Amino acid sequence: MVYDTLFAMDEDTKIHPQMVEKYIVGGPNNLTYTFTLRDGLMIHDGAPVTSADVIQSIKRWGGKDSMGQMLMKFTKEMKAVDDKTFQLILNEPFGLVLVALGKPSSNVPFIMPKRVADTPKDKQISEYVGSGPFIFDAANWKPGDKAVFRKNTAHARARELMELVQLDPNALDRYPHQFSGGQRQRICIARALSMEPELLIADEAVSALDVSVQAQVMRLLDDIRQRLNLAMLFITHDLRVAAQVCDRVAVMRQGEVVEYGPVGAIFGAPQHPYTIALFEAAPGKDWEFAPPVD
Repeated sequence: MVYDTLFAMDEDTKIHPQMVEKYIVGGPNNLTYTFTLRDGLMIHDGAPVTSADVIQSIKRWGGKDSMGQMLMKFTKEMKAVDDKTFQLILNEPFGLVLVALGKPSSNVPFIMPKRVADTPKDKQISEYVGSGPFIFDAANWKPGDKAVFRKNTAHARARELMELVQLDPNALDRYPHQFSGGQRQRICIARALSMEPELLIADEAVSALDVSVQAQVMRLLDDIRQRLNLAMLFITHDLRVAAQVCDRVAVMRQGEVVEYGPVGAIFGAPQHPYTIALFEAAPGKDWEFAPPVD
């Protein structure tokens, strides 16, 4: 799915990333903006969104819109670093770069396939591009008739996955900044499940969440594991989380597994000195981590 724009403005006029995963301002005099696109962005024909698509879309918009023209006046160069990363290099300071790219009205800098963005700015785009849950059905459309759109099957699958991770499917219309930390983690799980894996790798899946939200996400992971019959590799530094989630535990030190076994055995009677040291250093070490081993 395409989020349509690189940035967007919320009701409080704050700019938030949409198609952009992260951006860095640097270089001499902070004139270089480096943008990295989010993973999984696709045009509705299945092609991935690339830096070339973005650059050409901005150039076309910059030739039509007054804010875009101002941005282009201050822009020395735009170039692709790779398929997901591109740079906008200014010739002098301009403090409205993100505001321009996230403007909410008039000629908005929509991102489109390069082949469409190559259309001269003074000509109307002739190719219909579906947005959100719809795809333009060119095969069933005749010039002069109303445009025909059909449901995007990927959108239907996205709604199923939202339900699977216990989120409202209607939340698909929200922007990323409108979700809480726990909701974003559920969405990350849904994205992973979209690939229909046999093994789900959860790397520090709850480390950035508060205790109550941690419990909710761990219950969700356990429910998904049982419902989909998934194997799960859970990577964590939190001994208590490992005790609650794992059936078997591997303790690693400097990239080497030093102890491996059932969670009850490892937590109830650790054998390796490093494992013992971990438990000794754990906060609340006097509390019981796991039932004693029979």
